Amino acid sequence: PLLLGVSKAVLESVICCHQEESSWPIEGSKELKTRFDAIFESTRYTKALEAITKQKNALKSRAKDLAGDLKGLTADRRQ
Repeated sequence: PLLLGVSKAVLESVICCHQEESSWPIEGSKELKTRFDAIFESTRYTKALEAITKQKNALKSRAKDLAGDLKGLTADRRQ
């Protein structure tokens, strides 16, 4: 797969698809979704998106805490 520059799913579902399995695009929706998820690596994308969202929320929380600390330090300095 690496030498051809395609993922394993593309190689198995598109390039080297057996004649008996060549009708997968018109099969049931569950099988079709499974194949498309494999071809387009949507699971990897979804996991990455979840990690980014989690990191974003953590950074927002940290920024809020630091803003509160700054406000307290500024008040202490003025006294």
